[in-house]
Amino acid sequence: MKRRKTEIPTICYVLPDLKAAGTQWFVIRLATLLKATAGARPIIVSLARGGALEEVVRKQGIRYYHLGAAKGANGIRTLGWARPSWIARLSNLYRSEQVHIVHTNLLPASIPGRIAAWIARVPIVVDAMHNVYPWKDRDAVALYIDRLLASRTTRLVACSDTVRIASARQLRVPLEQVITIYHGIDTETYCPGSANWRLRAQFGLSSNHFVLGCVARLKPAKRVRDLIEVMPRILTIQPKAKALIIGDGDGRPELELLVRNMGLGRAVVFAGEQQSVSADLYRIMDVFVQLAEREGFGLAWAEAAATGIPVIAAANPTLLELLDTQRAMLMDVGDKSRLIAHISTILKHRQNLRSMIQRGRNSVVNQFSYARMLVTYERFYRDLLSEVGPDTSYPHAESKNGGVTEFAVGFDCRGYRFGDE
Repeated sequence: MKRRKTEIPTICYVLPDLKAAGTQWFVIRLATLLKATAGARPIIVSLARGGALEEVVRKQGIRYYHLGAAKGANGIRTLGWARPSWIARLSNLYRSEQVHIVHTNLLPASIPGRIAAWIARVPIVVDAMHNVYPWKDRDAVALYIDRLLASRTTRLVACSDTVRIASARQLRVPLEQVITIYHGIDTETYCPGSANWRLRAQFGLSSNHFVLGCVARLKPAKRVRDLIEVMPRILTIQPKAKALIIGDGDGRPELELLVRNMGLGRAVVFAGEQQSVSADLYRIMDVFVQLAEREGFGLAWAEAAATGIPVIAAANPTLLELLDTQRAMLMDVGDKSRLIAHISTILKHRQNLRSMIQRGRNSVVNQFSYARMLVTYERFYRDLLSEVGPDTSYPHAESKNGGVTEFAVGFDCRGYRFGDE
């Protein structure tokens, strides 16, 4: 059979949907960087149709497919995502697109995505660990399947060492099978700059308001409620204080009810889901607050720090790994007294925090930039291709030759190039 040698690898990223959330943004940014800079051929597949970021993917010129699931479907606990027809469609897609690496993200996509990859005999299967998921321990079926799939996955990629260690323990795989690659942000775009007063006005904010910004999915684990509950005390210190909450989620009605019951309608602004949390959005904030009880990485704090905004963060295990008191103001999870004290310090002594703010930006530039993330992923994919070797049998897409169906078998990792190699 004919051996086909491909110049660059095809990498297929599989997601459950394209809602405007951290994981989805990470995948789009990584795929865009690999396409523009590294010379890889990325494909994004969403199980659900539509989504706030679908148009973003198309504008980036990334090859994109969806399987047509209804938006908001949540079949993870009933394993509805793993329906045979979708697995068959994914398997056929991998073959037709000659995919060499399948990189799945989030369990609803990783179950069918990985099963289909093995059916299609994709040589390399990678699954991303974006957070620590305690609920898996309470869902015996989902946990069993995830463990079974993890044991047959080429590599698991965690976005922090905290997630790496927790995932290896939860999935019962050797720690060396899980590697850590930190997320990256565009530190040239997310940089200090002047506030956009027109943008402030769009959210009902004037130039003399003191803005406490928060970017999060509105669910209990993000603890946005803590920020709302301290606002009466903050208003006694600074009557012009306003909380700007960017994000949406199932917990929004409950939080809006809390705001009404506390009489904070004029002090709390729900900005809703934004397709992109731009640098300009961070620049209208006077302080950024991240209060989640757990994070996989938490891109928002890094974007805020890179933009030159003082960061107050709950010291969950991941942020203790990524931050320290030299670069941010830390507090125990749920410690509202400390949150009030930190905000009061910023109100009274912001000029004294310049060195902390600069160290925060420097650490993001040095550790969590796009350039560092891209180089690390290039090396990661290249090493995987080298491990597989040139003689691996892999039935690619069918090709017609005189009415006879042929399969291009095998590939040579030395034929792939990343960037300027």
